[in-house]
Amino acid sequence: MGSDLSFPGYRVLEELGEGFTGLSVRAVQEESDREVALKVLRKDLTSDSGFEKRLSDVSERLEGLSHRNICRFYSHFESEHGHVLCYQYVEGSRIDAAFDGAGDPARLEEMLRLFAQLVDGVCFLHAEKVIHAGLKPAEIVVSPKGLVKITNVGVHEIAGLSVPTGKIELPPEDLCFLAPEQVAGKAVYRRSDIYSLGVLLYFLLAGRLPFDPIGSPVPDLITSIKRKGVPDPRALSDSIPQELAELVLRTTSRRPVDRIS
Repeated sequence: MGSDLSFPGYRVLEELGEGFTGLSVRAVQEESDREVALKVLRKDLTSDSGFEKRLSDVSERLEGLSHRNICRFYSHFESEHGHVLCYQYVEGSRIDAAFDGAGDPARLEEMLRLFAQLVDGVCFLHAEKVIHAGLKPAEIVVSPKGLVKITNVGVHEIAGLSVPTGKIELPPEDLCFLAPEQVAGKAVYRRSDIYSLGVLLYFLLAGRLPFDPIGSPVPDLITSIKRKGVPDPRALSDSIPQELAELVLRTTSRRPVDRIS
């Protein structure tokens, strides 16, 4: 894929970047004249026998869902480049780029405002029986006015990444946000998203991830996630409020049943 990327009925403006599940493109839907984000799924994630059913089931659940903290799903179609998901486009920065004061106690109130919006969006999805299964900074956009938007809702489930696979192939920094049951290739629950929220809160409070994605081989990183659990963030800074540190620990328990929901 490159500069010749095109889709009937859409005018491509720019490629936004490529992640594990595929390429994201900013475009204009010509019929409605609205800007959209197109997610071009990797072809190897759409070739299994269960893909069409997942696509139909998840799309049906997503259609019509609207919440101020999620990017709305519009439609899906097939192109010469593969299966494409069409979403609301929101101008903004990744939450970790938009909020460069992670770990700064002076900006705690600002951090919590962002996190509260994120929680509202996830709770809405769970009430609608939708699991994100891939919450991480790259999936969360903060608009110039400070509005948090969760992107790529349904992508991981459509791609088959929220069901048991027996293996996980993700960049190390993304692995850090996955729950122990996910890195073990087991079924994903609402509480798997809760775990990811807990890791995001840890990052905002401590300014770093609970596991080292750079200095650890992937097998060791997976073992740490499954067996060690997320450490108390107050071990890094005693300026972190005790109640927030406890919230991190209660949302990131290794066993899903022990996590608050």
